Amino acid sequence: MEVRLLRIDTLYRQLAPNPGTPAPPVRALPPSVVEDPYEIFRPDSPRNPFKTEALRWRNLLIFMLLRLGLRRSEAALLHTNSFKEDFDPGAGKSVHWLDIEETEDIDPRYEQPGLKTEPSRRQLPLSQEIVDLALHSIRNYRGRANVNGGVKTGHGAEQKSATVART
Repeated sequence: MEVRLLRIDTLYRQLAPNPGTPAPPVRALPPSVVEDPYEIFRPDSPRNPFKTEALRWRNLLIFMLLRLGLRRSEAALLHTNSFKEDFDPGAGKSVHWLDIEETEDIDPRYEQPGLKTEPSRRQLPLSQEIVDLALHSIRNYRGRANVNGGVKTGHGAEQKSATVART
């Protein structure tokens, strides 16, 4: 019996548990890289490259919407009536969201904006910060509606492409 136990003990001593797999490397951007665009897009920042105050506020709004996961072609589809509000009796407060959907408007741009796919229609909930920013931009800098009636995402010749915040 002792011989058997000794043999089993010898066999089990040679066994080792599987070495632990190393933790995957962190695949996140450093905080300084994430915070830098916020500094650049701030309308009062000396690093903001956009010339007019209206462009600075518009591009800050677009930047904040892109942060929510809005695609650039979807941002080019936005109208002022894309911003929705309703009272939520359960929460006892107003809720805000953005309707992302195709429009029937004729768009003169060479690259016409559109949804990625038909199921891309969706609603994005908006924080109060974005709602306040949108209201500020629309009230103070919206101006005359552009040709396609959307939220201005370009001006002059540059309005012919779906590229957002390039001006």
